[in-house]
Amino acid sequence: IKFTPQGSVTLSVTLCPPHLCFAVRDTGIGIAAADLDTLFQPFRQLHTPFNATQAGTGLGLALSQKLAQLHQGDIQVESTPNQGSCFTLRLPLDQP
Repeated sequence: IKFTPQGSVTLSVTLCPPHLCFAVRDTGIGIAAADLDTLFQPFRQLHTPFNATQAGTGLGLALSQKLAQLHQGDIQVESTPNQGSCFTLRLPLDQP
């Protein structure tokens, strides 16, 4: 929601064995392919027009990824600049 000043943010939950998938899709500013490698690094923030108006530490995605990994899951991202992004959390249905 932070980087989607107009448009929409949707959540879908699907069963995709052997995982449960939570996809958050937005129609926001999107992320350039060159920035995807640093997206989940702690204390890193991408340079966007919204940085001046939105506060943050650069920890949200890094912590989310670590929590997913602690549950034997992962987070994947697909994004297109000026069109939006989709972050998908995949958690295994069977926990050890």
